[in-house]
Amino acid sequence: MKKLSFLLSGLLLLSSIVVKAQYITQGNALNFGGTGYVSIPDAAHLKPATVTAEAWIKPNTAAGSVPVLLKLNSRGAGLSNNEAYSIYLNNGKFSAIMSSSGGVVAAATQQITYTIGKWYHVTAIFNNTNVILYVNGILQQTTLTGFGLTYNTGPLTLGGNSDGSVLADAVLDEVRIFSTNRSAQVTADMFQFVNPISNPGLVASYNFNQGSAGADNTAITTLTDQTANANNGVLTNLAMSGNTANFVESYAGVIPTAGNGTAVLTTSFTANWAAPTSGTVDTYLLDVSTDINFSSFVTGYEALPVTGNTKVVTGLTSGTIYFYRIRAEKTTVTGQGGYSSTIRIKTTPVAPSISYTTPQTLTVDGNAITAIAPVNIGGNITAAGAYAQMSTIAGNGALSNLVAGPALSSPLRGPIGMVSDGTSLYFSEGFYIGKIDIATNTISVLTGRTFQSTPVDGNPATAVFQNITSMTSDGEGNLYVSDGIMIRKIVMATGSVTTLAGSSTTGAVDGTGTQATFQGPLYLTYDGNGNLYISDQANYRIRKLNLSTLAVTTIAGSSAAYQDALQGVNARFSSPTWIEH
Repeated sequence: MKKLSFLLSGLLLLSSIVVKAQYITQGNALNFGGTGYVSIPDAAHLKPATVTAEAWIKPNTAAGSVPVLLKLNSRGAGLSNNEAYSIYLNNGKFSAIMSSSGGVVAAATQQITYTIGKWYHVTAIFNNTNVILYVNGILQQTTLTGFGLTYNTGPLTLGGNSDGSVLADAVLDEVRIFSTNRSAQVTADMFQFVNPISNPGLVASYNFNQGSAGADNTAITTLTDQTANANNGVLTNLAMSGNTANFVESYAGVIPTAGNGTAVLTTSFTANWAAPTSGTVDTYLLDVSTDINFSSFVTGYEALPVTGNTKVVTGLTSGTIYFYRIRAEKTTVTGQGGYSSTIRIKTTPVAPSISYTTPQTLTVDGNAITAIAPVNIGGNITAAGAYAQMSTIAGNGALSNLVAGPALSSPLRGPIGMVSDGTSLYFSEGFYIGKIDIATNTISVLTGRTFQSTPVDGNPATAVFQNITSMTSDGEGNLYVSDGIMIRKIVMATGSVTTLAGSSTTGAVDGTGTQATFQGPLYLTYDGNGNLYISDQANYRIRKLNLSTLAVTTIAGSSAAYQDALQGVNARFSSPTWIEH
């Protein structure tokens, strides 16, 4: 791909040179064109127990199942299911495939189809536990293997299989093979040069920056490995002239970073993005759709040319979910720019017109509490006699700990998580649970006390909380709170406290009771069927706690942050906070 652009600061601090990110700049790629392949001779470096294979790929077809990178296992050539590790163009999706010596296949596949003619960064990880696929830094699928990698003595091939009988119509750039699991470096590897000196796990690296793009390169017969291992490849059945089966200008890695939409109104919002880390951009092309897969487009917003890094999107429908993405465009490689991540945004609903003739009754858990007037949150209140009213029931305006007695005479620190059983209101002040008797409007501490370093279960006089962030109830006399990195239960009648899940250890481990770990359970809700759902914000996950078995499971999200268009444990959240059933 690329000519290396070194960005080094000359600052010398305590005999250490501060090195900034070394981004790769656009040079050449290799267009295989479905006519030839690269054969890289067998070497011990290419046969580790764990493999990370990554490449920038521009598919030119969605037809068939064809390898773009392939190392055979001990079954060898001529048999099916013979991939030690491989990346395929698989009927319009990228797949990472590995097979056992007995022909058992494990594959991880892209969730949605790719777009022909666009650049994508693909990372595939293979070991005796999993095969894992990332596309543009986004986890697509993890598949259990249960077997290790085995190898034969055949070559590693790029652009097809080892005998040339199946060939890929695709363009490749910046192909790398590691003997380590690079899942933690996937996003950085997309755009940055990987130095083989500081990354000993890098066993082969091909930047394709040889010859001249589209020129007569017939004198070049070898693809050079950039590492000291010298795993050089033989260019086989490639014309090496013109724009097919030759080195061509690359536009890999020139991907804008989409930002969240701003200035959201009923019929418009502003789309935002940052420039790519490298590469020339003549203009940006903006897509807006009501479909996350962009099967259709908002009128006027399909590949809309935009200059600058923002665009006000207008003519929309209120209260509607929209999606937008952006890609870069350069005239000499038109149409090749890869898509940014997809941003979801919802336009503001039009405030309704509301009419009332009598005050309404608020009920909690089936019990009437009090008659209150409706509150207008927008629109017109038209009926005679309708009114809005709010009154204070607790707190004297001072910031301090709760004082038992008349609720209006007590200071408060900042109550959160209001819950009612029909006769009392329950709320949290971080380190304790407060209670307001509705009939007498008196306030008291139900359980907990001032901050202590270690959480304690038990009776209300000795129980200790760390930091309650939310609270819910099951309608059967129990409160549930997210407290620090634990989920805890309080019996309303007695104030006794029990830790249901989590411990003093942070993590993202599913398990039973205190064997499970959380990183930042922020909000929780009860589903009416014996389960709590928890937004584990710092783990980017939604977790489920079964109150009967105390089993904690992850139902959505993964360790990496933020991405639309994925499902279940493959989904990625930016910062899951409020959750409601």
